[in-house]
Amino acid sequence: MTPATTSPTPTPAQARISTTLQAALRTSLLSADAPVALFYDLARLSATCRELVAAFPPSALHAFALKAAPFPRLLRHLHASGLGAECASIAELGLAAAADIPPARVIYDSPAKTDAHLVAALSAGVHVNADSFAELARIAELMPLHAPRPAASVGLRVNPQLGSASIAETFTAAAACKFGEPLREARADILAAYAKFPFLDTVHVHVGSQGCGIDTLVAGAREAVALADEVNRGVAGRVRQIDIGGGLSVDYWSDGEGSSFAEMGDRLRGEVPGLAKYRVVTEFGRRVASAAGFVAARVQAVKRSGGRTYVVCHAGADLLVRPVYQGDKWGHRVEVYDAAGRLKGGETETVDVAGPICFAGDVIARDRELARAQEGDWIVVRDAGAYTLSMYCRHTSQLTPPVYGVGEAGVVTTICRGETVEDVVRFWGGGGGGGK
Repeated sequence: MTPATTSPTPTPAQARISTTLQAALRTSLLSADAPVALFYDLARLSATCRELVAAFPPSALHAFALKAAPFPRLLRHLHASGLGAECASIAELGLAAAADIPPARVIYDSPAKTDAHLVAALSAGVHVNADSFAELARIAELMPLHAPRPAASVGLRVNPQLGSASIAETFTAAAACKFGEPLREARADILAAYAKFPFLDTVHVHVGSQGCGIDTLVAGAREAVALADEVNRGVAGRVRQIDIGGGLSVDYWSDGEGSSFAEMGDRLRGEVPGLAKYRVVTEFGRRVASAAGFVAARVQAVKRSGGRTYVVCHAGADLLVRPVYQGDKWGHRVEVYDAAGRLKGGETETVDVAGPICFAGDVIARDRELARAQEGDWIVVRDAGAYTLSMYCRHTSQLTPPVYGVGEAGVVTTICRGETVEDVVRFWGGGGGGGK
């Protein structure tokens, strides 16, 4: 039987990746001793930001979800492209500040905020979305002492309880959910909270992430507008802003990017016209950053065992937590490039692509038909710009890889340096640095 072959003719996206790999190899950013890195195509990132901004009214605030990619240098690029910051922890607030994002363009969400966290946010003047009635009461006590004048705005997260989605773990609008106050069960109490607290000027609804269709996102926005309208019928002008969250899914299996921001904007204008009465806040992360990033990991070994072929590389469960632990729900395209950074064609074989972590399940792609790989080649993991390094797993104390940005002219700049052994020793409390 004639072996299967792959075409060596790269797509435009593959050609850009190859150009980046070759530049990184020439400058030793990638090598046998620098075997893994994360790269961002900054021009593509900017283009995606422009698409987002164009899809909504000029008054909208698009707060990039830092949990997707929290690098301050990348955040500065996003801010220059028109985005703000959505922060889900006190440390993410610090990262937004380090990126010089103005407090007026920062949103603070978290289901578990201490008083110290709230004081820091209120004192900085960022917008806070409370996750519960109890948190609202704490904010009311803290605000007179710690909020600037005029006081920072506050929202309440409500759960519209919409049903289900294809990935339960990232769906935040199920009937039973840890986030927000349940709209169908607590509507009267929610209305009472808006009547009670003059500072409560925002309705926040974020229905989920990957696995949610546009229909679900639009339904969440529709529920938020209905609630805001009802609040304002009771207390005129109380709600001025609606935070519709993020959640636009990514197509991980083609060069297409899935549903577009333009489509979502059109759907909202057509199906939720009342949203136009309010300032809109969005919290997109994955859809902004995923397609702009790729991981390059050097092939360290190719092994054949029990009728299977394993391509062992330097990216595994450390960088790709979800594809390893929930491979039935999450995955990425993987491709083979040769030692010189060129897309590899020719004979193919069915392989498992494995990582460097010391457990048998550290496999980032199973049963993939790929160009035949050898030691020194490069595995490229596509659409890796979000929820990769930001979800890094410390198991076996692998070093976090460097992160690079690639500009219009192919110039590569450092976004975040990679760790050293000394950094990891300090993290674990050695080396006199205190650590954890």
